[in-house]
Amino acid sequence: WTKIKFVKEYFGLTPDFKAKAPKEQYSFLCPDGKTVPLTETPCTWAARPWPGFVANNRIETNTQELTQLRNYISQLNKLGESSEADWLTHVLDIDGNTTAVFWYSNTHHSFV
Repeated sequence: WTKIKFVKEYFGLTPDFKAKAPKEQYSFLCPDGKTVPLTETPCTWAARPWPGFVANNRIETNTQELTQLRNYISQLNKLGESSEADWLTHVLDIDGNTTAVFWYSNTHHSFV
């Protein structure tokens, strides 16, 4: 489990970095078991959301709505940490020092 940036640096796929191992002998592993060469776009296992939320200016004047939104986001975060804890630990090797963030839409669950 690592960031793509570090993979590219390690295998010399980024200017100014010398390869520490031959890229042809390694691949990205996808959730479905397929592999993708390191020179191509990797499959996504999980992604970190941007550190912010966007709202229109209407929310500035509606403090009750803003409070409800903050509570909803907090509840979703707790739900993700509790309901996906085994998956996070065993598949992604994320421990108690990491905060898990998930997006639960009205129609389906998907990792963000």
